[in-house]
Amino acid sequence: MTEQNKLQQGELTDQLTDLTETMQRENIKFSPEMQKYFDETLARITDKMEKGQMPTRSELYEFKNKIKIWILVQPLLPVITKLKVRFEENKYLHEGVEWGKIEESLIENPDALWSINEMEETGHEPDVYNADNEGFDIGTCSKESPEKQRNCTHDESVEMAEAMRIELMNPIKYKSILQAKGEFDNETTVWLKVSDYIRDFGLATYGGRFMGVVSVGQDSANNHNDLMGWRGSLRVPWKK
Repeated sequence: MTEQNKLQQGELTDQLTDLTETMQRENIKFSPEMQKYFDETLARITDKMEKGQMPTRSELYEFKNKIKIWILVQPLLPVITKLKVRFEENKYLHEGVEWGKIEESLIENPDALWSINEMEETGHEPDVYNADNEGFDIGTCSKESPEKQRNCTHDESVEMAEAMRIELMNPIKYKSILQAKGEFDNETTVWLKVSDYIRDFGLATYGGRFMGVVSVGQDSANNHNDLMGWRGSLRVPWKK
């Protein structure tokens, strides 16, 4: 083994040791599938090093990146469980969409899980309401806006959505997808995403269901009352 390979092997051994210690310190536990991947890949890397060979850069990157993602995701796993329960209860929102594909994509996306957890904790009841070849949309799918998220102007609703790292729901998706699949906002109205052109006139877009008819229109962006909430949406790409 060359001196350079010895140095690289020593650095890699230190990295793997640090990784193991981090997992023990943070009490990180793997799913059965992840545990199998970890054990098999670590054994393969260790076997190569014992034979004086170095793993490829791509092999190391994939291994360390998967573990890093899992460490970030692990504290948020309970939100996946909650989302799965709601997903099964509201199949009318996502007919033909497989939960397994949703779960795989979310486990690869800690940022999305963080946002979903924020929606969950504020009472927005996040759920999958749209999917296509590129990915899927998780929206704030409570029947009415949570009371603590109401009485806000349009710009205040944007701030609340941005704090969750999501955006206001597109009016077309609100009317033609979400409201076409179920009944929402019978008692409340909600702020929706607005074009810059409309916002420049001091107006903003809202939606609601009035006497059974879904309506989307414009109102003063500064309007607010106890029955004015908002709907948000998060776009998540499929796992590649």
